[in-house]
Amino acid sequence: MDFRLKLRILFAVLLAAAAGWFFYGAVVPSGRIVYDYKAGGASYFLGRLTPTERMEREGGEETIIGDPTYLSLRTPRPFSKATITFKYQDGNNPLIEMGMLTDKKAWRYQLVPIENAWIEKLSRQWDAIREGDLLLLQRKRRFDSIGAFLASLPPPEKIATYNYVLREKFTLPGYRPGSGIEIRQPIRGAYQMLTYVKDEPLSFHFELADLNKNLDKDPVEVDLLQDGRSIKSWSQDAGIPRDDGRAEDRPALDLYLSGLPEGVYKLEFKADDDIVTKNITTRQDKLSFLDRIWLADGGNRDIRLFSDAKTITAQTANPGRLQSISVGSEKLDLKETYKQFSLKVSRPAPLVLEKDDVILSGNGAFSFDKDELLDPSLKKVDGDFDPEGVDYIIADYRPVEEGGGWKVATAEFNLKDAYREKGRYNFLFSVPGLNSSGGPGVRLGEIKVELQGKTLWAFLSNLWHKWTSI
Repeated sequence: MDFRLKLRILFAVLLAAAAGWFFYGAVVPSGRIVYDYKAGGASYFLGRLTPTERMEREGGEETIIGDPTYLSLRTPRPFSKATITFKYQDGNNPLIEMGMLTDKKAWRYQLVPIENAWIEKLSRQWDAIREGDLLLLQRKRRFDSIGAFLASLPPPEKIATYNYVLREKFTLPGYRPGSGIEIRQPIRGAYQMLTYVKDEPLSFHFELADLNKNLDKDPVEVDLLQDGRSIKSWSQDAGIPRDDGRAEDRPALDLYLSGLPEGVYKLEFKADDDIVTKNITTRQDKLSFLDRIWLADGGNRDIRLFSDAKTITAQTANPGRLQSISVGSEKLDLKETYKQFSLKVSRPAPLVLEKDDVILSGNGAFSFDKDELLDPSLKKVDGDFDPEGVDYIIADYRPVEEGGGWKVATAEFNLKDAYREKGRYNFLFSVPGLNSSGGPGVRLGEIKVELQGKTLWAFLSNLWHKWTSI
């Protein structure tokens, strides 16, 4: 056979093999594929953890030194489930979690456990009952099963939870409707609020503005929920997108709903960072912002808030807003832009900011008046947990495996709930307080992602059924 013919045949075989490999990777006919990233390496599908200033990379080693860090997963097609195995070494961090982005507007991540040092420690010291992934810890055994515990709950102040929602109705004894609340401090982007309703309609009035700093459509949506159950939604379509930086007022958004039973309600205000809520007026007398609030640039000074979060974190991108924030009798110095600064406090504290355009966050609630604060959640086994006074812990938690000097934890995500854009899913690693504690970081060993979805046959079969049913 002619040498040139052999060369052409070899080239054709290699080309066919490469095309087959790319086809397999793009279609994933089996519906299952695994992507792997090792510290110091590179992967087309799994990007490096970012931002770079929260990572330490040296000599093939990678260590998380700030919170949070983000992971991008590029996939050739959508999948239904992701099982992520994280191999790591940890020094003395009380809590490590992983989250999946579910809502880009609200910047909401569904968090699941990686390691909870308190759960690991108390599992060895207290009485433990495990049923599947559900764990009940008792300082002294009183209940013989988790079902018995849930059927006859102890007083709420004796219970702490982790990664588990305990369905217990919360009421405010003696609550009576009052004169309502008005918040004049502008708030930027998305936020979540808690309010309380009893013998009154739910009524909110939002005055809005568009900063026109991007060409996104900037729609606004507000969801009303109780116990995680959606009750009603309100929305406002955007106008003509502009990015000239000239702010303009948007139509006001009014919420009204009567006949609601007494209880705590959550309002999820979904908008991108181009939207500013200039003013909030409500008939309700309890109003807290949950976990995070961005005090927009309104030129205000001496802004006063109150929070029950045990760790207060502050950040700004505006050089003119660097300042010293009073948190009770202590100071939280905001010394650099784009960097988070945190302060642990021993009890709920008032906050005083010299200037606005600051993002405040913490595992708790923020309000503009102490009497308006509402936080019905049970004590959480988080990085700030104190077991004093707690006799029972209920958690949805898998113990961490250890071997060869490494820890291995697994997290599962339902990708049907994930936000996917341009072929990417987005995840984060959360190590609360890491950037402020000065303690050891989390050394990365390996991240392995196993994806599951429809097989090629199931996809074609589903397509066939849809086509034949037309």
